[in-house]
Amino acid sequence: MGFAEPGITKLSELEIDVAKSWLTYPIKLLGTPTEDYDGATKKYVDDNVGGVWDLTPTIYDVGYDRFVDTIYQNTGTKTRIVVVSIIANAESSTIGVAVHAHADLLVGATSPPNDYYSEGGITLLQFLGELPLPDEKLSISDMLIAFVPAGYYYKVTKDYTAGGSVDVYYWVEFDL
Repeated sequence: MGFAEPGITKLSELEIDVAKSWLTYPIKLLGTPTEDYDGATKKYVDDNVGGVWDLTPTIYDVGYDRFVDTIYQNTGTKTRIVVVSIIANAESSTIGVAVHAHADLLVGATSPPNDYYSEGGITLLQFLGELPLPDEKLSISDMLIAFVPAGYYYKVTKDYTAGGSVDVYYWVEFDL
């Protein structure tokens, strides 16, 4: 294959008129790129950069295999979304005494993780009134959600007083 100008043997030596519209002149027969600014075919890009554009998450249905106060690490190469469904219960029969039940999802670059990322729960306080209140119980469901970068650690902790409890209802993780 020759070039229109004598002495030019490589495309890199060809002077390109940048003012010209190249829309009707497709560039074809590209080889495998070897340098930073080499052109690449659509197939080469699709085959080698697919992870950047692949938005299908990897789902880890860990269900009941994860435990409170246990440290986990995102050992993958992608950001992980951790979603923990909790049920917080508070029961009190004493006026003026607060009962709380909370859970925290902690994330950190080091172990143990200490950065509060998400929290949920309930606080129950029976107020003084003219009539004695019957036993009071509240239950709520809540979601703890965190984005955990690759290599980071995470754990769920529970904090409750007498009359309170926190149960993990479900736990699921997604890698993006």
